[in-house]
Amino acid sequence: MRTASLNSGRLVEYEVMIYLALIFSVFARVAGGLWPEFSSPVNTVAGLSLIVAYGGFAVVYVALLLSLPAAKRI
Repeated sequence: MRTASLNSGRLVEYEVMIYLALIFSVFARVAGGLWPEFSSPVNTVAGLSLIVAYGGFAVVYVALLLSLPAAKRI
């Protein structure tokens, strides 16, 4: 998984949590469609999970993008 990471494996744990939140959001949306009587609370959970995933993405990668490149840290 380190080679597929955008940041050379430094924040792999956070990436996994972000991807799990995205996958959970997709499953919640599908579940809301399959069981219409529960669609309102399930879609709310799916939306919150999506907000958590994109918020985590922003926190992790903004910090990464704002840090200096290795060549300029000397």
